[in-house]
Amino acid sequence: MESPSVAKAEFVLAKRFSLAKHPEYDEKWVECLLKENPSILGISSGVQFVSSQIRNSNGGKLDVLLKDDDEERVYSVELMLGQLDETHIIRCLDYWLRNKTRHIYREYEHVAVLVAESVLSSRFAEVVKLLSSSVNLIVMELAALQVQGYVTLHCTKIFDGVTPVEADIEVEPVGPAVTWPPDTLALVNNVLDLARPAVNDTIAPNPRQDGIGVKVGNRVQNFLFFRPKQTFVRVAAFVSDPEQWGSKLQLAGITVLSSQSESRVRFRLTPEILDKNRDLIGVLCIESAKSWLNA
Repeated sequence: MESPSVAKAEFVLAKRFSLAKHPEYDEKWVECLLKENPSILGISSGVQFVSSQIRNSNGGKLDVLLKDDDEERVYSVELMLGQLDETHIIRCLDYWLRNKTRHIYREYEHVAVLVAESVLSSRFAEVVKLLSSSVNLIVMELAALQVQGYVTLHCTKIFDGVTPVEADIEVEPVGPAVTWPPDTLALVNNVLDLARPAVNDTIAPNPRQDGIGVKVGNRVQNFLFFRPKQTFVRVAAFVSDPEQWGSKLQLAGITVLSSQSESRVRFRLTPEILDKNRDLIGVLCIESAKSWLNA
């Protein structure tokens, strides 16, 4: 049932206009909006503004760096007022690759975001569609709208090559075998040892390109999934009540991350954290294995 305020609202037709051709709404104006509310782009609810760099004002472009600490992602945004062109694509990928090498965000997944006022009508639309299928690239179309005496921006995601955080856990990706560092595998094995009492078979790590899953016997059983980082391992555990487990882990001083899955709790783990919280993590691992295997 619609709320009374929506039901009584008067319809007003919005008029779209070009930022590239407007004398007042320029890159600086867009930058100020993104600083105050980076969620305008619709990338994620927890995204934060980090920095921006305006160059080539005649060409109407703006580099923006955003981050989401919960998803552990950095977004290198290339915004160009006007139609998407080949220089826009090259600058976006160059900006993204340069930011990936910055040590300050080495633990984060880096995503390229390409924004233009006109994407689908560009002759390069199929090019960015192809690119988004092979790299972490989001392509968005930005619309400037005038509604009576007000102006607003609306972003539409056209292509999205970024895999949701937990979307690929249940599927075995096809690709070359990956060898993870011995200390990482040792930590994973220590965690799996805690789950062993709930498993009536052999249990072992299952290294993949995107992380380390679990095999019980000869079957993939990813009730736990590990994504190694430089200084910690990100764990996604299958549980019946992720919110409750998140609270328990936070009370123990463990960093809990937001999750796009309704069935997993995600947290950071190091050997030191495991040693300090072995009993709690052991209970979590056993519950995770039982919940998964009995589902």
